[in-house]
Order: sequence, then C-alpha cells, then structure tokens
Amino acid sequence: MKTQVNLFKKYKKEYWNKKTTKQRKGEILNSVEHLTGMHRKAIIRKFRKIQFTDTVAKKVLSPRLGRPRIYNDRDILALKKIWVTSDKVCGELLYPMINEYILQCKKYAEWTFSEEVEQKIKMMSERTVKRKVTEFYKKDKSTFRKGVSTTKPSSIKGLIPIKALVTD
Repeated sequence: MKTQVNLFKKYKKEYWNKKTTKQRKGEILNSVEHLTGMHRKAIIRKFRKIQFTDTVAKKVLSPRLGRPRIYNDRDILALKKIWVTSDKVCGELLYPMINEYILQCKKYAEWTFSEEVEQKIKMMSERTVKRKVTEFYKKDKSTFRKGVSTTKPSSIKGLIPIKALVTD
C-alpha cells in the first residue's frame, strides 16, 4: 500500500495543476490504472482524497477538533486518587467532599500532586466529576457489574416448614 500511496503522491501535483490538459490527465490515469489495477473512477476519488488530506491542510487545521482539553492526565489521576480514598463513591457524593479528601490526603502525606492540580480539582464542576467517576467505574471491574444481580433470592420454603396432608 505504501508504494501505491507513493505513486499517487508522485502524480498528485501534476494531476491537480491548472495547466495540465485533459489529455495529460487521461495519460496519468491510464498509467496509474495500469500500475495499480484500480478502476479509473476509484483513481480519481483517490487523487481527490489525497488532495484534501495534504500536509499543508493538516498544518492549517488543528489536529484535534472540538473544545480544548481543560483537564490533563495528571488532573484525572488526582481525581482517581480522591475517588479511591473515598472508597469509590459515586460522583454526586464525591463532589461536595473533594476538599475534605484533599486535606486528609495531605495530612497523611498521600497527596503528591502540585498546587495547580489541586486548584483544578477544586474548580471542577459536579457534572464533570460525575462523568469522570463514571469512566472510573467502567474501567474498574470490581465496581461495575453490568447485567449481574447483586441480590440473592431468599428461600422462604426453607425457612417455613410445610407439612403435606396425606389422605387415603
């Protein structure tokens, strides 16, 4: 596949040049068709795809679309430390107690994170905490039990003796 990509990159500049005639484009298509065995329309689509994913376009566009990330991996690791310290409670219960857990971790010298990370964790919204804790639950196999009932059925028949009447 690399040789095929190299072949397309070789002819790309000439194919998309405005001064290239239809006859020359046809010759390029014929040679690429002969070398790759692809259909002509597939070759044209491939040239268009390469044109739009050019390195110049990649430099102009941001590599990551959407909103910029606020919390990096270190911040999420600190939140997970607090979550584990809290005995893996849900995000709604964890959110109001974040400051207390940070103080307790500092008291027992278990907090190894910087002041910047601490401030970000304290400023985190309740919804963000819930979303991140849900991710922790999904990754932690001991807490996330999808599809398995956690209750056991009671055997009431074993608790109450039943006598059968025998009639002959």
